[in-house]
Amino acid sequence: MPEVVIRLFGSSETGFALTTSDINLFLDFPDISGTRCKVMRTFLSLIRSKSEVYDSVEEDFFALNKIPHILLRHKKSGLLCDVRIMDSQPASVATLLNKYASIDERVVKLVTVFRYWAKLCQVDLQENGHYPAHMFAIMVVHFLQQLQPPVLPVLHELIEHDRSRRDAEVLQPFESTYLSDLSGLSAKWTSNNREPLGTLWYGLLRYYGLDFKMNQFAVSILQLTPLQ
Repeated sequence: MPEVVIRLFGSSETGFALTTSDINLFLDFPDISGTRCKVMRTFLSLIRSKSEVYDSVEEDFFALNKIPHILLRHKKSGLLCDVRIMDSQPASVATLLNKYASIDERVVKLVTVFRYWAKLCQVDLQENGHYPAHMFAIMVVHFLQQLQPPVLPVLHELIEHDRSRRDAEVLQPFESTYLSDLSGLSAKWTSNNREPLGTLWYGLLRYYGLDFKMNQFAVSILQLTPLQ
């Protein structure tokens, strides 16, 4: 399958994975009618032919409300892998979250604590119909953008570009190639927030528990003003 590329997505790409997290992979290939099922079955046959490398291989192609996926374990490392077919947006979202994680070391720590807390409260269980893991990272990034002074910028609002380019980005906000290089960020934006992690953790719980009006606004990391 020379035209098929395997890419990371989810917490494997963002850097927000827990020690119990599996490796999230998706198969990226030209979207040609009738090829998805063929690619998945070909990939499944390939994995099963490598029994000396992989075991615990399971497929789920027909579950309702779920993306077809293959689960497997790499014998030597013991790592569990979740392989899926989907469009490129989840990987683009993961790349954007990874960029935010690279700006301030407190981001990864706060997301990790938040996900661990959510696990204890049994709300970080996407397989049971709960929020996907990346939602907790988005909630943290949004909170850190809203602080005064903020810990994180809104990257999409820092970029200088003309109106026609901005209109195109509204349609596909996570596909912005200009976000790939943050080497010049310090010249445009620097955080003056030096709050310790404990203070930020308390503020995060208070923000979503008391301050954020969930019945009026949506959580967004693409703009600073409230999104209704």
